[in-house]
Amino acid sequence: MKNRFIIILLASAISLPDAADAAQRLSPQSRVTLAVSSRKHNTNAKTRLHASDHPAYIPAIIEISDENAVDSLEALGTVIYRRRGNLLLTSVPYDKVDRLTTFSVVASAEFSPQRSAYVDTAARLSGAKDVIDGNTGTGVSLDGSGIVAGFADTGFDPSHMAFEGKVARLIHYDELTATRTQLDSPDDIAAWTTDNRDESHACHVGNILAGQHTVAGYDGIAPGATLVATTSRLYDVGILAGVEDIIDYAHGTDRPAVVNLSLGSTLGPHDGSDLFCRYLDLCGGEAAICLSAGNNGNSKISLIKTFGDDDAPLGSSLESRRGWDGLAVDGRSEAWSSDSRPMTITFRIYDINERRFVYTSPETGGPDGGDTVIDSESDPELAAFIDGYIMASAGVSPHNGRYTISLAYDYTVSETNVHGPWARYYVCFFVTGAAGATVHVWADGSTSFFQNLRYAGLPDGGSEMSISSMACGHNTICVGAMNSRNSVPLADGSSRNWDFKVGDVASFSSYGSRLNDGSPLPDFCAPGNQVISAMNRYYIESHPESAGLITAVTRGTDRDHYWFYDCGTSMSSPHAAGIFALWLEADPTLTPAQLKEIAVTTAPRR
Repeated sequence: MKNRFIIILLASAISLPDAADAAQRLSPQSRVTLAVSSRKHNTNAKTRLHASDHPAYIPAIIEISDENAVDSLEALGTVIYRRRGNLLLTSVPYDKVDRLTTFSVVASAEFSPQRSAYVDTAARLSGAKDVIDGNTGTGVSLDGSGIVAGFADTGFDPSHMAFEGKVARLIHYDELTATRTQLDSPDDIAAWTTDNRDESHACHVGNILAGQHTVAGYDGIAPGATLVATTSRLYDVGILAGVEDIIDYAHGTDRPAVVNLSLGSTLGPHDGSDLFCRYLDLCGGEAAICLSAGNNGNSKISLIKTFGDDDAPLGSSLESRRGWDGLAVDGRSEAWSSDSRPMTITFRIYDINERRFVYTSPETGGPDGGDTVIDSESDPELAAFIDGYIMASAGVSPHNGRYTISLAYDYTVSETNVHGPWARYYVCFFVTGAAGATVHVWADGSTSFFQNLRYAGLPDGGSEMSISSMACGHNTICVGAMNSRNSVPLADGSSRNWDFKVGDVASFSSYGSRLNDGSPLPDFCAPGNQVISAMNRYYIESHPESAGLITAVTRGTDRDHYWFYDCGTSMSSPHAAGIFALWLEADPTLTPAQLKEIAVTTAPRR
């Protein structure tokens, strides 16, 4: 059997000069991200990469150990957007990434994959409608006036009637070209089309947060708040830079701020130690920052085991959420130990027809860590079963001292099985941890999950630790979802109906705990299933097949404006942020920590 092994990502065009040095400064997650990025931007994954195939820049959060690092990074051509303490938000020239770890003044660097973009009845359900209308018995109505409300998202249409004349500042980041566009004048903002014709997420979220009164009646929770909209490709750097922009605007106008991040990822340490959570925690003292808990509360994405002596490995099979047939699987997974003691991982391929394992990879991990690529192009034995690759990087995380293994995979299966139109061969993984160590394994949930393979005795994944790792910071607010309505009117006069109970926690709402202190998450829930809000008109033009989601079409002065229903903690998080804006209008002296405490201690228990 011929397998291809690499020291540091020789499968990509990025080569780092010193493996030990790179391993100390780049986490296994970052090493895999760089390798996947290299393959992703290759026009033909089976040929050698060319410079023209790559993005100009790679976004990175960089932790520095010396002030001289700034000069060194800028001399390298690195674009530095923002800085908090010793953490920098940057875009590094693609062809200079290999030099990054040669700087002794760089303590660590984190390269992230793109993140997932995770109100009529809803406003009534939470009581916000009564507050806005002044029906609370106090004689006071609140709408968020005097508060800055902002979001970092994708797929925004500032010319939608929910936002016309309301957006005070619009900023867009393209992290792969290291460009930042800021629009401040009403004319420039009105002339902006959209940042992403393939998304409407920011429109839906932004209207829930602070959409103004319209004839459609689907108003935001804080319609009087000043809106700052930031968009990006949703790399960590663009998201965090957007948060800084919202805070900057609030400081410049001497107003309190709330920030909504309807984004998430099941991957990560789930203890707040990664550079994204650390940076966001620094921002959390200056604005109330709400994050989605995640939408994997009933997904098979989590495995947990505390190892004893001579225990069997922890394992399952990889399955795709795209076709649900196992024939084309791509995605990311991670394993995290509770301490620094080594883990190992092995991949095996199971043949359902013959009910036996037909392929076993070498072991990855152990005391020395390291990186492995198993690729059908260079391994004829593997090519008999799948076409594609599996990457694994292992080692101790420089951010929390825990041993971790990061996986990336993209392959198709060569044959269907005799039982139906599903894959004959399934890739399975087996993780072994040290005695006494608790090991968590997560799938990304958006493209892949862990499937029961009863023939081989492998279990399904679970959802008991489905919480987004991005929401595991210590100075931010994690919001789950509750059922807002179980009937939605559609623009064609029909309706869609569900049998869940309004007011209950939504079945998809993720949950879990912060692993370093055991704090249960989410902090509380807000309405998020189902919610009607604004739609990006450029999205519906590019995706006419989505017309079935439209609940209303409102004619404006020169165009139609669309509204559609959606569900998720992406909808509940801006609802909570909007309520915080109302509270801040009532008492602008409330700190983010006080807002969180009030919400946690007064939310109903179910």
